[in-house]
Amino acid sequence: MYQSGQNELLAYGLEIVDTGGLKALTLRSLAQKAGVSPSLLNYRFGSRDGLVSRLFEYARDLDAEFWHECSETVAAMTLSLHHVPVISLSIVQTCIQRARSLERLRWICSTLAARDPGYLGRAGKWAGLPCAFWTGLLRQVGADEALGPSLAATMSGAIRTGLVAHDNLLVSAWVSDIVLRATERLLHLPLTMQGDSPARARIEALAQASVALQPEGRTDTPERILTSAAALILSSGPDAVTHRDIASHAGVSLSSLTHHFSSLDAIIRSAFERIYTRAQHDYGARLPAQMTMGEFMQTVLPAMFEQSAGRGQEATAMDEIILCTSRDHDTTLMSSGLMSMVGRTSSAIVGAMAGELPVDRLDGQIFRFTLTGLSEQGMHLPPPKRDRHVMDNCEIFLTRWLS
Repeated sequence: MYQSGQNELLAYGLEIVDTGGLKALTLRSLAQKAGVSPSLLNYRFGSRDGLVSRLFEYARDLDAEFWHECSETVAAMTLSLHHVPVISLSIVQTCIQRARSLERLRWICSTLAARDPGYLGRAGKWAGLPCAFWTGLLRQVGADEALGPSLAATMSGAIRTGLVAHDNLLVSAWVSDIVLRATERLLHLPLTMQGDSPARARIEALAQASVALQPEGRTDTPERILTSAAALILSSGPDAVTHRDIASHAGVSLSSLTHHFSSLDAIIRSAFERIYTRAQHDYGARLPAQMTMGEFMQTVLPAMFEQSAGRGQEATAMDEIILCTSRDHDTTLMSSGLMSMVGRTSSAIVGAMAGELPVDRLDGQIFRFTLTGLSEQGMHLPPPKRDRHVMDNCEIFLTRWLS
């Protein structure tokens, strides 16, 4: 079979996933989209799993071309340290616009890898593409290359923030605040803005108000249905939940579900609202008001690793919920609202180490993005080495951030 023909099919597959999520991609849906027979796709890819694996490889190759193009463009410019914030912002905005479907699929790949170890290697290596670019940019301007993994991790968080609603003015302003604060503080440049991102704060307020307006006082059966749906979403992810699963978990009949809710989507959306409300009050472990960076590295960070492992797939499910709600115009506010809450506990952590240095929610959010991105960069490593990658680069980040 010709490679060009296969790539054309995979391009159709990328469109399907971008609009409907990974669950929407099947041999049959791709056959309908491409106007070919399902038997042809079965011959080319073998199975749906084979199709998904090949789609990830195809998207990673395209993403590699994108980052290579960025590297060549930037390498041809005469840049100094002071150019980095604006260049970084331009790169992030370009990525959100031009490589949107690729970056969304990379995000999907990382959540899938958290559930299926078979994808760990692919997700970790994919995360290495932007890491190489940002490290090269630091090298070009004479900055410390050791900051490369941390900068790449933070910029990945900024890009994902833009993915939740790329055509929204508030989100665009929030992305700009993340990029400028991160690059300026890491490179010890004058700060463009002090304090939290006004756009982030406004999005969080809007999202909280929208949830507060939701009706309460449901009867017992709908409560059991939503409680079960929320639990299943957090354990298995929103794409894996079915009518039958919810009915079985709640101990009700399938007819009860259809009586109280018009569709599975209606149940899942109401469950998302419940999860969102819970997340508003989830501040993580109690933390000391003050601590040294050494105390954080030796005690708190290892405890965070243990807590994360104990929560199972819940953290992964939150990313899946953000991705799922970002695809629906009616729920993009919830998606950006969930993203706006990232960094609450991290703000307290950085503040406890900062001493007289002012710390705000934007600082905490950037630190949370850094920890998440560093963990993804090390996904392909054995757990002890993965933790060491996070710890070593976290120490580099904090040493620079708090100095």
